[in-house]
Amino acid sequence: MEEARFFLELLCWLERECKTLTKRTVQDEATYLTSALMSAGYSVLEHLKVEILEEVERTDGEAGKIRVENKLGKSVNEFRRKHPEIGTRQRRISVHYCSVPVERHTSGGGWGSSGFGERAFGSGGKVELRFSDPPQESVVTTFRTDIRELEQFISDACERYLPKQ
Repeated sequence: MEEARFFLELLCWLERECKTLTKRTVQDEATYLTSALMSAGYSVLEHLKVEILEEVERTDGEAGKIRVENKLGKSVNEFRRKHPEIGTRQRRISVHYCSVPVERHTSGGGWGSSGFGERAFGSGGKVELRFSDPPQESVVTTFRTDIRELEQFISDACERYLPKQ
């Protein structure tokens, strides 16, 4: 979760200051930070599954692990359906093939064709990163919500699936 918060903080700074940390463009840095946020969220869910299942197997054996594995998997999949920015096709492509430009990300987890990923406002050059599909939701606001709800999901999953001590 700390990694996800770190990348969100950098994305917020990039959007607010409209300055890059490297010699790359704002668009490039936004692309890489968005990819890093997706990967961090995806990774948290994968580690959550592994850690819960290892503890269940340690305390309740293989039969307990199998029983929890199915329920936990359904819960994780449902969370991903509600938060398509995490664990999406975009993430798989960005991590395993090539970077998906931030302007091609959609809020529904797909790959957009619109060039609406970045909007400049006013003469101050303010940048607001938005998903390409209508209603062009804010990338930062969406990931803030995702991280907050991911933290709650982790807490709920631990309470629901970990053996009582």
